Parts: sequence; structure tokens; C-alpha cells
Amino acid sequence: MNIFPQTKVQDFSKCIAGEFIKVVNQSKTYAGLCVDDGEGKLNLLILETNQDGYQYMVTARPPHDEVLSYGTDWIIEIIGDPQPGSKFVEHAGVLLHRETDTLIVGRDVGAHGEYLHCELKGHGIFGSSAKPATGYAFEKWEIVCIDPVTSQKQTLAKSNF
Repeated sequence: MNIFPQTKVQDFSKCIAGEFIKVVNQSKTYAGLCVDDGEGKLNLLILETNQDGYQYMVTARPPHDEVLSYGTDWIIEIIGDPQPGSKFVEHAGVLLHRETDTLIVGRDVGAHGEYLHCELKGHGIFGSSAKPATGYAFEKWEIVCIDPVTSQKQTLAKSNF
């Protein structure tokens, strides 16, 4: 028997940067990416949720929180035409693609909802004014995984614009 997509249950403390996870607590469901804050501490960038107002929020998770991991073998599919990145540095949910990194703009759960740039490769979460706004922005994207045997595709998260 094969299960697609491949998943495993683990504690949040065993996650790594770039891992796509789902968390279910009572009636709350969150799905998103583990992002490293640049100092080795993982946070969750929420991309899909059934809780109003939490999409694209960056939040800490308790280390022993049980999560369902989809791993790091996922793909971002960009949809639509690129826009100048400088216009979208404070636009939660936008994918910014620059020469040195690719990131998604989120918001801090605390600190009055400051805009944060969450690097998808590399390690770092930065305030929107910490790095120059260069490159291109994409308002529409999907994170998908593809079964290597059947080529079946499943969407894990997508922008909601």
C-alpha cells in the first residue's frame, strides 16, 4: 500500500526549515511552512487555516506539539505575471523572488502585526524594511507535491487573492 502524499507524525521540535506541516488542535487547523528565524528557532508561517485572520501569520509552536509533516519535497507553482517587488513588501501572502532568495510575506502574530519576510531557502525572518525590496512579486502561487510513481499532483496550499 502506498499513501500519497507521504506524511509522518512527529513533534514540532523535530521539524526542519522548509518542511510543510499541518497542525490540528481541537477545531483549529493550521497548515504551512516551518521557517528558521535566522538564530536556529523554528516558527510556523501559516498558509492555510480554518481560523479567520490567521492566514500568513508567523507564530511559534510548542516543541512537543504533534504535527503531520509532508516533508520538504514540494514545489511552488507561480501563477500569473510578475510585478515589481518593491510594490509588495508589505502585502501578506505575496511571493517575492529576488536574486539571492525567495520568500513569502507574512505578519507577526505579536508586535502589532509587523510585516515579515520569511525566506524559503536559507534561513531568516526579516522585517519588511531590513532588506532592499528588489526582484519580482507574484500574488498567485500554489505549493504542490507530486507523486513520483503516478505523477498525481496535490495542492497543499495556495494564495487566496
